[in-house]
Amino acid sequence: MKRKKKGKRTVASERIASPRSVYQVLGISGEILSGEPKIVITGDYLIEIFNHKGIVDLSCEQIQVNTRKCIYKIRGENLMIATVTDDELVVTGAITSVEKI
Repeated sequence: MKRKKKGKRTVASERIASPRSVYQVLGISGEILSGEPKIVITGDYLIEIFNHKGIVDLSCEQIQVNTRKCIYKIRGENLMIATVTDDELVVTGAITSVEKI
């Protein structure tokens, strides 16, 4: 009796990468690729806002940042913009609150 050799079996769904795996491969979160705002707060001294649409108000005590969905109001002391690019905004200082308005 002859045995049939089993070849490699590929399924179409195995060859198509899921969106999650694409995000992981690129090292980018899903929020960034979809255009949603992403806020990363480090301690009480650093805030990174990704996918911002500009600065609405700026002072040493308050910074308002526009996003596609809303405006975020950052309050504190000695606030300053450390970095600003088309996609990312970094605020440093003694941050006391972040409010969605």
